[in-house]
Amino acid sequence: GPVSSIEALLGEPMQSLERLLSTSIAPEGSGKEAKVVKAIRRPSDGLYEFEYLLKLPNGRRIHTWSAVALKPGSDEREGSKLFTMTMVAPEESLSEEKRELIGSIMSGFQMLS
Repeated sequence: GPVSSIEALLGEPMQSLERLLSTSIAPEGSGKEAKVVKAIRRPSDGLYEFEYLLKLPNGRRIHTWSAVALKPGSDEREGSKLFTMTMVAPEESLSEEKRELIGSIMSGFQMLS
């Protein structure tokens, strides 16, 4: 049947982000280095929030924020759907004002029924 929770699909938030970083975003031998800033399950609605820094082989640092939500399927015919919102910015371009704006956007992301 359809997956009923984000935990059932992805595991715990930190485990899920670490797996994503090590297998897709910065796998060993890629020359990229990833550092987790945050991996949480929001208490208000259960969405996962990820934040990490990625250092590229050329030395540039990329800051990434993601929100991940699961909409369970209503029955056997309708499978569960995974929704993500991701924002990416060069670390050197982030003023305090931009960081606050991104935080506001992240906290405003929600699933509507």
